[in-house]
Amino acid sequence: MGQSSVTSAEAGGGFQTALALAALCAVGGAAYANTFQAPFVLDDWNNILDNPFIRWTQLDLESVRFTVSNSPLARPVAYLTFAANHWLGGYAVAGYHAVNLAIHLANAFLVYALARLTLRRLALLSQQASPAPPASMIPWLALAAALVFVAHPLQTQSVTYIVQRMNLLCAFFYLAALIAFIRGRLSASRTRAAR
Repeated sequence: MGQSSVTSAEAGGGFQTALALAALCAVGGAAYANTFQAPFVLDDWNNILDNPFIRWTQLDLESVRFTVSNSPLARPVAYLTFAANHWLGGYAVAGYHAVNLAIHLANAFLVYALARLTLRRLALLSQQASPAPPASMIPWLALAAALVFVAHPLQTQSVTYIVQRMNLLCAFFYLAALIAFIRGRLSASRTRAAR
């Protein structure tokens, strides 16, 4: 299978990507819809409820600086999201759970993008190596991988235990960095091949 067959299969990528995003949101939403009233537990108390550094009264640079400079465990991004949650809704747990679910859905979409990149690269190299899936199947296989990720019970603690947003954010930045690295390497390879 050559590059032309892979790129022709990718031509309908916008619709397939939108469909994948909708499917991931539907499955993730259904899986975690009943968790939005789960109370604060365990480490949520000292990291959120008893944490004076996330109690913003206004959204300004000084509040952000105060939270970042006083973030325990050197996790300022997570504490900034807790502070934004508190500023928008106080201690209403539904808002905290909604942000956790949104980050989890973003991670699932990154898994979809990573699987799609990997399978597309495998299809391009299949002339020289072992057989790869047909180009038309790549988006569906990537979606299957992302659906397993979004609905897998292993994710339950990270999504429903509010303070585990730190876990979700770590996965988000790791997946985003990996995708950026792969895209950069592929771009550099194409640039060298064009010379």
